[in-house]
Amino acid sequence: MNFSEQRVNFHNEWPVKSTFKAEIHFAQRLSEKEQEAPFKPIPIGQNEDADYQRCVGHLLDALDQLPYRPDHAFDHFFRIIDKAGSYFYPRKGISGIAQGISEKLFNKNNREWENIIDIICNEMPLRVYELLSKRLLSASLLQYKDSVALNKRAQKVLGKNLYSAFVEKYTKNCDGTIIEDAINKNYKKAASLLKLYMSGKPGTKRRNISNKYLDFTNEKNCPNCVQRSEVILSLLLFTIRNERFHGNIISQFRTSKANLERYESYYYTMLLSYVYALSILNLRFDCVSFHAILNGSKENIFLQKEFFK
Repeated sequence: MNFSEQRVNFHNEWPVKSTFKAEIHFAQRLSEKEQEAPFKPIPIGQNEDADYQRCVGHLLDALDQLPYRPDHAFDHFFRIIDKAGSYFYPRKGISGIAQGISEKLFNKNNREWENIIDIICNEMPLRVYELLSKRLLSASLLQYKDSVALNKRAQKVLGKNLYSAFVEKYTKNCDGTIIEDAINKNYKKAASLLKLYMSGKPGTKRRNISNKYLDFTNEKNCPNCVQRSEVILSLLLFTIRNERFHGNIISQFRTSKANLERYESYYYTMLLSYVYALSILNLRFDCVSFHAILNGSKENIFLQKEFFK
């Protein structure tokens, strides 16, 4: 029986509980780890403000989804980004929040925020970079409304020249036409380049540079902290949020491709959304310090490495 048939049968047999292969493997790993999930909340302060308490409610709803559904926890954390961030951008919607809040976070405490961005970029699983690279390359095809929006955000965040060079390197034929098959062939190579870019530091090894804008041994081409933060929030997390909100992706852990790496990727993107949720709450309510968020990020990354290694 294939996975398509299984999904339909599992629906028809409800409320009988059925599990897919990846879910079984994750449960086994949990058992090996004595049911200790690879996540630990970062303590926050008390505040009776109604908006703050609504956000805390989303935190609790997110925790209720763990350990088995980090993707659903991601959704709740992102709602906090939307809710708390709208205070600063009341008429720009979630898109305005995703594209503007990074500068406010940097201005609040530039040293601590840069340390947070450094660790989450450097420790990000390659599979997450692969997801981002595939979405950025696919957006160049302009096939759907969401891809048009991502294309515009990528040009704004990365810069038109860099994004154009990135797309050309991994998708275009010699005559300038975009080859859709090339995206599936090259997105992993593109992910390695993105990881180098997101380090924020000049590369030490000079490679065959196809375009001057992709020369990351040149410090002028390296992004600053705000730009790297915008890549994470506006290009990665906001894209995942849109795909999930619009129902454009299949259930993450109930497919033939799902495995423990899929769980690892979603635990990491969940952690990223949690970090931004708490950071924006800090901006709005001063309920948790950036130092605590930095230490909590380190601890959670360690827990994930130990769990998924």
